[in-house]
Amino acid sequence: MDGFRSLLEIEPLIEDAFRSIGPGKRPLVQCERRLQTIAFLDTEWMGAGASSTLTELAIVNAAYDVDEDAVRGILDEYCMKAGEKLDEARARGALGRAQFIVAHNAFGCDRPLVARYLPGTANMNWLCSLHGIDWKGLLGVESPSS
Repeated sequence: MDGFRSLLEIEPLIEDAFRSIGPGKRPLVQCERRLQTIAFLDTEWMGAGASSTLTELAIVNAAYDVDEDAVRGILDEYCMKAGEKLDEARARGALGRAQFIVAHNAFGCDRPLVARYLPGTANMNWLCSLHGIDWKGLLGVESPSS
């Protein structure tokens, strides 16, 4: 995993080097992978509705290979444990690097809760693993919403 993270960190330098060569002078063989970053997010809270309080937050950013439909590795993680103060800069940074945020029951719980603590995140690309996946068709498992 560390090697993969290192490659992603130097990817902009490689792209800058290719741009400096100029058009038509690039090497004949190129590897063009379409990698995206997906943030998997989970929250824990106390209370209900608009008065709920965020008590824990976990964000795991993973590299996703679009062409092969596969997760390639974990890029970084942020975890706010119970009793800790939210590190807004780290949480925003992790979410800001992602093309998508995946959470279980994203629209019912996670997105509105996170948006109260990190304004502007509600407008990011959220996906819901509770309502957005056909669990019955994939694994034969019923979800509460089925």
